[in-house]
Amino acid sequence: TVVPRGTNYRPAARAHRSRQKTKQTTMTLLRLAAVSQALAVTALAAPVALRGEEVHCLRDRAHLLRFDVAGEPNDGSSLEGIERAVVSLEPSQEHSEHCLGGLGSTPSNHKQFCFGANQDAACTGAKEAVLPLEDGFECKDCFVAASADAFYKLNYSAWSVHSVSVGVNNLNVRASATVRRTETESDKPAVGKKTLAGTDKPFTIFDSLVGCPACVRVTFKIGVPTTLAYDLSWKSDGTGEAGASLDMEFGNNSIHWASGQGWEKESHSPTVTIKPALTATGKAEADVQLALTTSLQVSVDNVVWYHLDLDPSLPMKVTFDGGWGPFKPKAKTCINGDPSFEMVQEADLNWNLFKWHKQAHWGPSTLYSWSQKGGIHACEEVVANSSLLLV
Repeated sequence: TVVPRGTNYRPAARAHRSRQKTKQTTMTLLRLAAVSQALAVTALAAPVALRGEEVHCLRDRAHLLRFDVAGEPNDGSSLEGIERAVVSLEPSQEHSEHCLGGLGSTPSNHKQFCFGANQDAACTGAKEAVLPLEDGFECKDCFVAASADAFYKLNYSAWSVHSVSVGVNNLNVRASATVRRTETESDKPAVGKKTLAGTDKPFTIFDSLVGCPACVRVTFKIGVPTTLAYDLSWKSDGTGEAGASLDMEFGNNSIHWASGQGWEKESHSPTVTIKPALTATGKAEADVQLALTTSLQVSVDNVVWYHLDLDPSLPMKVTFDGGWGPFKPKAKTCINGDPSFEMVQEADLNWNLFKWHKQAHWGPSTLYSWSQKGGIHACEEVVANSSLLLV
């Protein structure tokens, strides 16, 4: 190439070299960015492990969540990439100060959960005092209330379930049913079944992600489906009420499954207190058959469920004695019955992950069968008159 005399070509060459250098620098930066991004993705995909404890306030009850999770980072929507997960949730009395109640109050040191049907806030009585039945009958103070500490423990890895424990401790169940009849006398019997409101669906008491970034979702649900079956015939000259309540202490009840060992259960013999209910303003005769069927149902992460089924039966008769003697007699109305119940335990493990599947079932198995002949007895005096004595 011939350069004309007087032409200065050096600035053009320098500009060319500058453009080349800028291009090379840009390419280098792009390569570094790509490498950094790859390293970041690799770091995110690399297995991580996290172990710890967390205090969670379920209502105003302190629970300690312990976890040991290892695996690839995920959002908790599946167990893909999880290598190990050991999770437990149990009541923790020593952490009760972390869970203040409403309006700044501090809950008691050992306040238990209350589950049931038509139970009040104290877990000792009925929320709705009267529930309508049919044909002039009402159910007064009808409720089921179970106070207990629920817990669970899960230990699993990507290809196996190692152990599962679930149950309730310090279980106390109160059940009450009293039939109330108005002054309208009728020989027509009333037969039916009533599902107590609010018991048809389980409710979630805990739902959270633990072990993140290798997230595992923990979901704990409890249901108490409850029905009242009744077969009633009643004749009276006034209003009347007849029924009974049961107070049952069951202690600890749980189920445990371990790989290679199978199922083991824990249960205790119950103690039962019965209290009859009777009110009569005049002559009354009745056959009262009441049965409360309830089930305390615990479900954990769609992996295992545990049921405690209870069916208190209250067959009762109301009788009238008009009295006798030369003086104005005292008449009385009495109630007598033979209460009974059975408690049945059942559990199911159903684990599905990729192509690995584990299923095991326990029960149904009868834990207790209890009855007491003449366990319901009470009498109430009423002043006899001529109409009452004509029987």
